[in-house]
Amino acid sequence: MARGNFVIDIQWQHGRLTAARIWSRSGGSCTVRYQEQQVQIRTVPGPILYALRSEAFRYFPLVP
Repeated sequence: MARGNFVIDIQWQHGRLTAARIWSRSGGSCTVRYQEQQVQIRTVPGPILYALRSEAFRYFPLVP
């Protein structure tokens, strides 16, 4: 559990971030930082997953 009531699943390969999935239990704002990059995600509570891909460091909602 991460600060703000988020559940985070992170995938690494060779010491580099390859993907991260974020599930918000309460909704709200989530700031993700990796190296020199930062992305702000507005989340809603529930089973919508937000996925990050490190090559572009963009996110998109996933429906489980």
